[in-house]
Amino acid sequence: MKYEVLLADDDDSVRLVLSKALTRAGHSVKATDNAQTLLKWAQAGQGDIIVTDVMMGGRDVFDTLPEISEARPRMPVVVCGANKPVNTALKAGHPKVFEYFPKPGT
Repeated sequence: MKYEVLLADDDDSVRLVLSKALTRAGHSVKATDNAQTLLKWAQAGQGDIIVTDVMMGGRDVFDTLPEISEARPRMPVVVCGANKPVNTALKAGHPKVFEYFPKPGT
């Protein structure tokens, strides 16, 4: 099954690697470096799934999840994080998070 993935990460290299991997797997990818654009896309009805970093530009994506959920209550959200992986994983127990994975090297 092919999906439109909304990808958000403020690290250019991570965004590029994930975007290429998802594209090679046959998915279309819209990538951004901030949570505000991610929210705008979700509110506009774009995308089938979200893959997002935790911290972008000093903003915690968990602060944006309620708005994303309001706009798209059934959209799966996959969170990846590099900082404090245990705390992030615990936060990822948030009911709106479909899955969590740590960034490599964390």
